[in-house]
Amino acid sequence: MTDTTANAQPAERLAGFPCWIELYSPDIDASAAFYRDLLGWEITRAEPGGPLTTEVHHDGRLIGSFEPVEAAPGDPGWQVSFMVDDVRAAAGAAETAGGSVVVEPTDVTETMAYALASDPDGNVVGLLEDEDCEGPYPYQAGMPVWFDVLASDLEPAERFYRETAGWPTRRLTIADQEQDFYTSVVGGRSVSGVGRAGYFGEEVPSRWRIYFGVEDADAAAAATLKRLGIDPDRPTVVFVGRITRQKGLPHLLRACEQLPADVQVILCAGAPDTPEIKAEVEGLVARLREKRTGVVWIEEMLPRPELIAVLAASDVFVCPSVYEPLGIVNLEAMAVGLPVVGSATGGIPDVIVDGETGLLVPIDQVQDGTGTPIDPARFEADLAERLTTLVTDTEAAKAMGQAARRRVEEHFAWEAIAQRTMDVYNWVLAQG
Repeated sequence: MTDTTANAQPAERLAGFPCWIELYSPDIDASAAFYRDLLGWEITRAEPGGPLTTEVHHDGRLIGSFEPVEAAPGDPGWQVSFMVDDVRAAAGAAETAGGSVVVEPTDVTETMAYALASDPDGNVVGLLEDEDCEGPYPYQAGMPVWFDVLASDLEPAERFYRETAGWPTRRLTIADQEQDFYTSVVGGRSVSGVGRAGYFGEEVPSRWRIYFGVEDADAAAAATLKRLGIDPDRPTVVFVGRITRQKGLPHLLRACEQLPADVQVILCAGAPDTPEIKAEVEGLVARLREKRTGVVWIEEMLPRPELIAVLAASDVFVCPSVYEPLGIVNLEAMAVGLPVVGSATGGIPDVIVDGETGLLVPIDQVQDGTGTPIDPARFEADLAERLTTLVTDTEAAKAMGQAARRRVEEHFAWEAIAQRTMDVYNWVLAQG
């Protein structure tokens, strides 16, 4: 990936650009090894007693650091800092724009000051005033090239970043249709955005996501699979969703005990809504791992490119929900070319054409608002049977996956969130 655009890196320091990234990791050494291999970063331990635990360099530039998870000012994961002209004014704007100040403006040197602010959804961002800053990240392999966050309420979030980080924003328009997504435009270049929660079909908490430029997307995907412990050569069933009763994950885990021994099970499942469901899922995963290999549980929220790599390495997507108004996660999987095995409840049959784009699992449910199967063992056996059918018949699965992708493209148009994702990516690339 190389930069050929005239406006890819303005020479001057411009307020509103992302200028620093930090990863709050439970295992700094493992994270460092992954990003060294993936992006070619030089990661070294910082001097003892200094403000940083590590220093991340790429192409001769200090771009960020890795810090211990217990030091995170908010949720673990990536934190982004934006250039501002006046950190004290920016901190004041954060409070008047519906956010809050987490760390008051602090002078680091004579030419540098910083603060931390929380947006209306609780996402912590850095505000950095630095006369010696090198400017925006260049648009090239190994560098952060796009940043976005999804908000529970779009308009207050857009106001927060416009007034606090100094974003001049514009509403994203694709094919003459306005989208629930705002991008920042600074120095003729757009590198950040804020969208409405659900824009990409994700059922995860609001959080900043960082996209990195790579020379070889296939190599990057392979590195992702290696990091996550996924075997790309095994037949694979994948689940993506929050850990809630409605998503039916306990039923899936019991059904997976009945799958052929060589089948790999990937669970992209986190954010449990109750301690009880969390404990139940933990126990069922442990029991499943006692009986079979290839059970991969990913609790972290994966960046979008990594999630797509996981889906692309799978053979069948499964949606065992006992309640699902539409099933946007199914559309996402179908857009990647996966057949879907899903419960015949709610809006799922509107998405899956039984026998054409996937297989529906019959379910008789208690009519008390919970959606609980009347005969859980029967539901789980039927789920296992249909998963086995597709994961052992690669030709049928491939044909259904192709039909699934066509159905998304032909019948869901702009409601197909996965297609929106592709459009956003293409739009961003076109901006240079």
